[in-house]
Amino acid sequence: MSNTFYIDANVRNSINVNSKNNRFTYKLPQTLELPTGTEIGLQSSIINLKGITGASIEIGEDIEETICFQYYGVDTNYPTPTASAMFANTDNVAYNLNIETTSRHNAGAEFVGETFQPTDNLEQNDSGYSEVIMPLAGEVNWTDGTKTLVPMCGKAKIKIAAGVYSINKLALLITNQINLKKLPTDLTQDFYDYQKENQQFYGYLQNSQTTRNFIAESASRWNKVFAGDAAELAALTRLSDTQIGALDFTDTRVGQPKGGICSVVAVTGNTNDILKGNAQAGGFGAGNVTAGCSFAEVCVGTSGLKKYFIGWEKRNIYVNDPSTPSTRNIGFSPETLDIFKNGIAFGTTGFNIAYDTQMSAYTMNYLHQPRKIPTSDRFGTSLDNAGQECVYVKSPVSNAAAMSDNVLDSINAVMGSISGIMVYNWALETAQREGDNKGNFGYQNNALTLEQKLRCESYRQFGSFFTTYDAAAAAWEGTIWARMGFQYNDIQADKHNGGGGTQRVFQYGNSVNLVGFTTSQAVDISIIPTISTIFNPVAIAKLPAGATDPPTPDPNNLIRGALPAVSDSQFFNLMGQNIPEFTYSNNTAGGGNFCVAPFKASFYTGAVMIPVLTKGKPLAASRLPTLSENGYLLITSNLVEGNDILKNQQTDGLLDLIPKSSLSNQDYMADRNILTHTLSNPKSINELNIKILNPDMTDVTLEKNSTILIRITLPVPKPTNFIANESLNIKSEQVGSVIGNMVASHTDPNVAQTNTRIDISNIHGEQNTGGTGIDDDELAAAQQAIIQQAIDEALQNIPPALPQGGLNPDAEDEPAEDETLRLQEVGAALAVVQETGNVGQQQREQQSVAPKMTQGEEPQPESSGAERREGQVYRSNKLTIDQRQAAQARLEQLKSARAKEQGREVALGRSPRKQVEIRQNIQHINAEIEGQLKILQRFGGRPDPDMERQIAEERANPPRPPAAAKRAERRRAAASDAGSAAPAERVRADYGTASALLTPDAETEL
Repeated sequence: MSNTFYIDANVRNSINVNSKNNRFTYKLPQTLELPTGTEIGLQSSIINLKGITGASIEIGEDIEETICFQYYGVDTNYPTPTASAMFANTDNVAYNLNIETTSRHNAGAEFVGETFQPTDNLEQNDSGYSEVIMPLAGEVNWTDGTKTLVPMCGKAKIKIAAGVYSINKLALLITNQINLKKLPTDLTQDFYDYQKENQQFYGYLQNSQTTRNFIAESASRWNKVFAGDAAELAALTRLSDTQIGALDFTDTRVGQPKGGICSVVAVTGNTNDILKGNAQAGGFGAGNVTAGCSFAEVCVGTSGLKKYFIGWEKRNIYVNDPSTPSTRNIGFSPETLDIFKNGIAFGTTGFNIAYDTQMSAYTMNYLHQPRKIPTSDRFGTSLDNAGQECVYVKSPVSNAAAMSDNVLDSINAVMGSISGIMVYNWALETAQREGDNKGNFGYQNNALTLEQKLRCESYRQFGSFFTTYDAAAAAWEGTIWARMGFQYNDIQADKHNGGGGTQRVFQYGNSVNLVGFTTSQAVDISIIPTISTIFNPVAIAKLPAGATDPPTPDPNNLIRGALPAVSDSQFFNLMGQNIPEFTYSNNTAGGGNFCVAPFKASFYTGAVMIPVLTKGKPLAASRLPTLSENGYLLITSNLVEGNDILKNQQTDGLLDLIPKSSLSNQDYMADRNILTHTLSNPKSINELNIKILNPDMTDVTLEKNSTILIRITLPVPKPTNFIANESLNIKSEQVGSVIGNMVASHTDPNVAQTNTRIDISNIHGEQNTGGTGIDDDELAAAQQAIIQQAIDEALQNIPPALPQGGLNPDAEDEPAEDETLRLQEVGAALAVVQETGNVGQQQREQQSVAPKMTQGEEPQPESSGAERREGQVYRSNKLTIDQRQAAQARLEQLKSARAKEQGREVALGRSPRKQVEIRQNIQHINAEIEGQLKILQRFGGRPDPDMERQIAEERANPPRPPAAAKRAERRRAAASDAGSAAPAERVRADYGTASALLTPDAETEL
């Protein structure tokens, strides 16, 4: 029968399974008794952890994070189609099919000393603007009526449940939640579902998160505000005092969700810094607002704190000025064209996070809204690739209106986007939870509530929550973005130019601060050959065959063949695009400079714009994603002793360690590493408590079909120490007694010649006994041969050991115990033989020191005899010392074993079966101790009367089970009838051991 068996503990067959399927209890069919020495190991582990090897990322715990961003516009043109075909002026020179929707003012006040192109009454200039990002700002109407201009910010919340995701699925989950294709509170709904349910949808598919609609003001309102019209200023729409901070997608205009949440303007990055600083400090209410933080101060032309701004208005027609019929003004007529009913959206529609397999990194893109090619330009020319993403390479012509060098440098720019979002805090909740600088936040309005202060914190960058850069970077490592490989300096560091915090650009000569991370369209040197020599003025119609016109000088008037039409001839080399000297002109009369072809696709009359198809430029994470923070799993159980050290000095019973690299397919991890435990104490188990944990002892989310296969190997039963040691003692005493008697019988002069097998006197060279003696080495060899022969015979005659399983106190018959008692009697009888042999031994030792002389020889010199005696005494003394030391060492081992068994007897006092087993072990040890004490006495060791007394008392009163006590009584009665000579006779009768080993002369002495 094998002593190894297995237990298959499967979660589906278990009880008390927790919600994550990693803690369960497996019930055993019956109590399992595991003795000391049992080996326990995990033969195999199959863990139902879903994932794709090398292409999955494990989220150990639920993640909730909030991303804060600011909406922005761009210092560029925002043309829209006109309601009907109009001409640019009364001369009917060319169509003007575009109408500008922006109104901008105060450029000279902020960019002091710069000369700008004039803007005509149609809000158009010759060559465009700087294309620099300009953050949006709107006003908050506080409870006391105070108006405060604040950054227009939004926030997006993401929720990621703990589990294993494919790398692409994780990217898609985050993208969808930020774009509100899935609501973080309900992944089955999107923003449209929410708006319909809450009666907030009016036909404009903006999500109020990454894109938000703002109010387009009535035509000329911003012009009137600039002029100081108080009524128009008051007519602007503002946020309520409950809408400070970054706006949630549920925030709408109070009482009217239609048409945009509030009025906004775009301001420079430097102005935005002032507004954001005031908002972060809670600068709301009378006496608490920082100077320069209101529409009245920023927009009104007479303000001493006015700043450059852009506002958006409803425009779709040109109207004649009644006072000057030759002049046309902008206007709005909603009868046939109204694209402003629901406001104007800012932000981005295409934000995307993806995993790039070529770079093995996550990327993010389209935090900006790219420009796209319209169907025709302002002059009515049809354009190719309408609706495709592009950039325009814009360059002013030489004859454009005069401007300063800084302005000219700024408007020489690539036009790539029209709007977007700048993320200034990718992990607001992490910053609020772990920031060590919140205690230093000051508030200008001491009456703010805790909720209002938390809203003000949403204006802050991630780094401002920490006292040092290192502290912020360390906290960043705990975010989902760090897990995906985006380093702190990639998208967040507040002082890292070009990263997530601060970007410094130049706008009309001023250094401008832009706070937040965004993206842009890709621009590279491959554009050069794409636009090289494009839009040249060559345009020839097809000519039929005929005479040349005008006639050639040739007197024969040569006739030419037909000629093809030619237009837009282009060579794709490394030369530049066409930038003419003259501005646009379609006037063929009066000797004007006709110049049309270079301005194809342009918004302007003083700058060319070359469209180039391109895509957004993604930012790739600088580090590979961390697929798992926990590289392995631990399996622990109560089956083994809890001595293994885990985590921070925490102890438990460890069954297995499974590396995550063991993922064998999408559903399972398999492992065959075997950790073996050996029980140092007996154990009773009726159920197995299994835990599958992360290295930090936290739960891991599993599916419901994990299983572990446990191997248990019971120790092979061995004979008790008494049987093994007593057998050796019996053999030792048998051999010692026989040799002693043999030597004794032949060193006594009275019996020296009675041994017919070996003449010991001749060996020793005794006087008057013939023979010259033999050498000591030969004598030692002869003695060794005799000893080995005696040992072999003794091994053949020693009774067999106890059967496997040891003593069984509950059995009816006790053959093992009977054998034990008979062996004790054998030991006693042989001890008598040994004592008898000791007499001859002592005589031999006394004779060995006497002078020896071979028969017939002259006496040897005294000095020679003395030397011989010294050698014999030395060998005898050394033998005595070695034997005594060995016996003493063995005795100490036996005493220690006896004390241990006595301790077990006390600890297991309630188990009768264990008591019997332990008591019998003690008896066996006692018998061996007695044998060692006799050996010590023989070789001059110190007696141990206390031990002898304890053994004698325990022998006199041994505890026995009822059945054993009755059998012992029967044996005592039978022994009484047999008489005192029974022990020696039974030894001869039962085993024949003593008679087989003793010489005839030794038998006679016995």
